[in-house]
Amino acid sequence: MFRSASRVRSGSVPGRVQGYVSECGIREGCPQGCQYPADMTSLTPLDNLSPVTRAAYRARGAAAEIAPLPRAAKDEALLAIADALEVRTAEIVEANAVDIAKAREAGTSEAIVDRLTLTPERVRAIAADVRDVAALPDPVGEVVRGSTLPNGIDLRQVRVPLGVVGIIYEARPNVTVDAAALCLKSGNAVLLRGSSSAYASNNALVTVLRDAVGAPACPPTPSSSSPASPASRSAS
Repeated sequence: MFRSASRVRSGSVPGRVQGYVSECGIREGCPQGCQYPADMTSLTPLDNLSPVTRAAYRARGAAAEIAPLPRAAKDEALLAIADALEVRTAEIVEANAVDIAKAREAGTSEAIVDRLTLTPERVRAIAADVRDVAALPDPVGEVVRGSTLPNGIDLRQVRVPLGVVGIIYEARPNVTVDAAALCLKSGNAVLLRGSSSAYASNNALVTVLRDAVGAPACPPTPSSSSPASPASRSAS
């Protein structure tokens, strides 16, 4: 969920990325590295783009905000997510029952139905996994290796977030939470594309996760079977 980036430093050079993608368009001072359509300006509304493209731009903007978050903030959010999953287990299981019923009506094999199923025990296990992720060391900023050149310049290979992680998966609603937690821990925004067979489950899970971290809601992406995860306020 993160990459190693080599960088040369000859002292501390503070800097801040200004601006991000908003619901209404591109604000001035967009994050470094953002690549937008040539005809897009700071006044171009995201509504003119496809739902998936809008979500991607929001994710790219959110990535700049998530990447520098300290470990304490990320761990606090993860623990809040774990607590919310346990508190709202009944709501999640009820939504999952809708997917299970549709799967059986469609003649889906019991093996896939079992993979799709969320029981109170499984939801509690997912919450426990989120707490395990919170307990992991923060990978962001870890120095992998480095050396000092004869001229005194320090070379360091440092782990940094990738930016935006896209994940496609099917009939595994637990992946919605697992992927969101791992990406948040590693400082990445995430776009999740679950299967239509788990739509109700994923929608309920994303609602719980978003509420837990206090992210604003956004409408589901019509071309996607489940809303993008709140691990990125990107799609929020």
